[in-house]
Amino acid sequence: MKRIILFTVLTVCVTIIACHKEQPEMNSDIQDPCDLTHEVSANFYMEEIAFLPTERVVNTDTILYGHSVRFRPVDTTVECTWYIGNEVLTEQVVVRSFDNSLINQTLPITMVAKKSPNNICFPNDDGYDSIVKYLIVSNKSLSDVYDLPNHLFEGTFRFKDSLGNHSTDSVDIDIELNYHSENGMFFGNRMKITHLYGQDSTVFFSSNDLTYRKLWIGGSEFYNKTSFYHAPNGRVVFEMIQGLAIERPSIYFIGRKLN
Repeated sequence: MKRIILFTVLTVCVTIIACHKEQPEMNSDIQDPCDLTHEVSANFYMEEIAFLPTERVVNTDTILYGHSVRFRPVDTTVECTWYIGNEVLTEQVVVRSFDNSLINQTLPITMVAKKSPNNICFPNDDGYDSIVKYLIVSNKSLSDVYDLPNHLFEGTFRFKDSLGNHSTDSVDIDIELNYHSENGMFFGNRMKITHLYGQDSTVFFSSNDLTYRKLWIGGSEFYNKTSFYHAPNGRVVFEMIQGLAIERPSIYFIGRKLN
């Protein structure tokens, strides 16, 4: 009788253990919900527009005079109040032009942001923030980029190809901007690049659009388009997108100006 009772108890225990669902382990990597949000911020972009109505823009601190600038908040959910010169504007995105009367001026651009704060994560956030950035209107116009020496786009540059298409660690190239004309006929703006494919190589690109810090260029037999960006911190990015000639692969140069 004792054996029968013992066998019954063991059978019930095994059945309970077998039917018990395995509990998932607690995930120690679960992200704190507060990591996904932030305090109300008035940070914003100042984007020089290459040529209206194009969407070619670049976030910058300096512009060519006569160009337009688009101001927009980083956080698109805030209510904005802009203070630009004597204007007070409440649109979220504002576009303004800066003519030659403002040459060599440094203009304060202020944005005040308002938004319902997340006081659970940020109990001291009052829902308001403000920031002032400074926009410099240079003494160069669109045509001056090619007429006058340009400290951003001309000179000798040292690049490393981030795509790894070049066998050497770095490449030094010379860049010159000029007007292209033959027999008195004007053909447009162009960028002349020397040493890109060796000491004796020279290629030309025609200019499509440009800003103070960035050019969008094309017209090469090797590439569909390229862009050349000289950032405020001195970092230079030169991107070349492959064209019809497949023997000329796309490149992504990152480097700096030597002189």
